[in-house]
Amino acid sequence: AVASTEVKMKLQEFVLNKKKALAHRNLNHCISSDPRYWYG
Repeated sequence: AVASTEVKMKLQEFVLNKKKALAHRNLNHCISSDPRYWYG
């Protein structure tokens, strides 16, 4: 029972980090592909 809880937490953490990384990449992509950010 304890092990399964640990696995669940690890999995949740992994998914969360993956989402965060993906969102960060999307944000960077949007900023770099939009000239308005560069030229104000």
